[in-house]
Amino acid sequence: MRVIGALLALICTALGVLQVWAASRRRSDEFFILRSSGQSSLMAFEFAGSPGRLRGLLDAGGMRGRDAVLRSLDIDHLITTGYVFIGLGASGILTAVSRVGLGRKVIVFALVAAAMGVIENLSLRQAVSARQPTGGIAPLVTLTAALKFVFLLLGAGCVLLWPLRTFLN
Repeated sequence: MRVIGALLALICTALGVLQVWAASRRRSDEFFILRSSGQSSLMAFEFAGSPGRLRGLLDAGGMRGRDAVLRSLDIDHLITTGYVFIGLGASGILTAVSRVGLGRKVIVFALVAAAMGVIENLSLRQAVSARQPTGGIAPLVTLTAALKFVFLLLGAGCVLLWPLRTFLN
């Protein structure tokens, strides 16, 4: 039974990695549009931090840049789905090798990161769609983006440090 669970977990992880890779490839097309519009990347919008900086990024790209950001946000939802699949798969692998507690942490980290990613994308979509972004959106987007990356790193850290922890015990 453990072997079947581990195999399903590997398949889930592989599907998640494939999803993130494929969606990232799609977003690379939007990256070139953003660059040609005078914007660096979607992360510049995520970490704008202030309404003035976010407004400046939006103004620099014009309608073409806004459209590229909106398409990038749609693609980002696919990447978020990939994170969840990777987290579930990694958790299944950890559970299969008798690290149930560590597996639970990875699931929680992946789900919290996904929730932060969804909040970030919806907030940024609202800011990009509005003529003048309101004051609270840019800090909210930056906060949720930072939390998303922290929880992704915590989940990855659990998975990557697991062999070291096993070796030291």
